[in-house]
Amino acid sequence: MGKIAILQQRRFKVVIKCTLSFSLESIKYCAGQFSELPPLPEYINKKGPYVNNKEGAAHQMIILYKFDRSKLREAWTNILKQIDSLHGVPRFALSAHMLEKGREVKAY
Repeated sequence: MGKIAILQQRRFKVVIKCTLSFSLESIKYCAGQFSELPPLPEYINKKGPYVNNKEGAAHQMIILYKFDRSKLREAWTNILKQIDSLHGVPRFALSAHMLEKGREVKAY
């Protein structure tokens, strides 16, 4: 098998790291929203949410989504559908970073 065929068979993984911020008063509302989210497709491996315990006025959660690069557009659409349910939360903010091979390649 040639080098090109080997490269085509290799799966290139992408990780999208989403940091969600919202006011401390909104924790119960966010927990309820997360419990009602529809499941993600099987090709997306979700890790988290992890709680960032830094002191401050906002509460942060970090969620990691891992999938094959070939599914980037479809995966991002599914991820945004889940996160969109939180846009009514007071002082909600989202930052997302796409990582490949442990390095940031794009920020949203």
